[in-house]
Amino acid sequence: MSLSACLLIAVAGCGGHKSARAVAEAFLTAMKNGDMAGAADHWDYSTAGRAGNADWDTFGKAQRDLIVKEMKWAEARARELEYWRTRFPRATKIMSVAEEGETAIVALEGGGATQLTLVKVGDDWYVSKLN
Repeated sequence: MSLSACLLIAVAGCGGHKSARAVAEAFLTAMKNGDMAGAADHWDYSTAGRAGNADWDTFGKAQRDLIVKEMKWAEARARELEYWRTRFPRATKIMSVAEEGETAIVALEGGGATQLTLVKVGDDWYVSKLN
């Protein structure tokens, strides 16, 4: 297991993505380390799943994870995140996290990206947008 993967596990915690801040920190760490696959692991794929299948929320987590893997959504997201790579220098940090219901807005400082939007899916938080 790579060092960045270990760091992501330590930041996110063993019980999954329990807090918006922990997920934002793990995503930010991956981006700053150039670990696009690690960053993509924290992305929301449920929205795309629902758009393609009205029954998405009736599938078990393992089945949804298999669909994401087979459709190579995380691989595609990792390639898309390459565009943002230079906008996350080491100086980038979280300034605030504002949770409201199923959404969290994370204000960033020190890089080219200024905000992350997270969504809550079940008990877990996922990144859904970068600004």
